[in-house]
Amino acid sequence: MASAAEARLDAPAPSVRRAALHCTAKLSAPGTPERRLAMLHKVMDRASDSDVDVRAAVLQGMTQLAEVGDKAALAMTQRALEDKSPSVRRQALQTLEQLVVVADNRALRLVANAASQDKDMTVRRVAEEVNTALKSRQHQPSSLWGLFRGRSA
Repeated sequence: MASAAEARLDAPAPSVRRAALHCTAKLSAPGTPERRLAMLHKVMDRASDSDVDVRAAVLQGMTQLAEVGDKAALAMTQRALEDKSPSVRRQALQTLEQLVVVADNRALRLVANAASQDKDMTVRRVAEEVNTALKSRQHQPSSLWGLFRGRSA
């Protein structure tokens, strides 16, 4: 079933690409670490899609496939914080909250910056929520956060 969804990742219609991303991530998430990593790269390949909703779906898929602290996923998520679309920036903040290791000061600075400087009010509000969530986790051991997400850290 995942391979049927994978085959549609390059479909001409954005709605089909978006659905394929959701299916690929959902069906691959319970797989082996190798399978998740392979699918993560396929999902991340769509990060520069011309469709806003597809770019947001890439970020959502990354939360299901990437391990906490995955450097490539975090770098892509941080780049998405500069996307021209507020919906992509909001999703990037939510993805960052899921993927960041507890003591990642750079991520905390990026989120705080978005909370105070993003031109979109809804992005600032999400950034404030993510900032609060990340700060509340600062004193938890990172292994505890990994277990909370359902994977080892």
